[in-house]
Amino acid sequence: MIYVGTDTHEKLNLPNFWPDPNRLNIPPKDPVEIKAEIARLKAQRLERRKVLEERAKELGITSPASSSSSDDNSTSSSA
Repeated sequence: MIYVGTDTHEKLNLPNFWPDPNRLNIPPKDPVEIKAEIARLKAQRLERRKVLEERAKELGITSPASSSSSDDNSTSSSA
């Protein structure tokens, strides 16, 4: 939909359409902040992986990466 007119702000302005700027994700710009954010994300990822591996052990599920990695290498070398 395209609307051309002089009263676009009045006609198309919806209250609370855009999120509050204070609630937006603001990416870090300082190198120290970037390294801290990377460390936080890595710790979060490792914790999630640890929980998932424990659940997999409880369910008796083996990791497909460990068994299929040797298969993948043999098929790619023959191609």
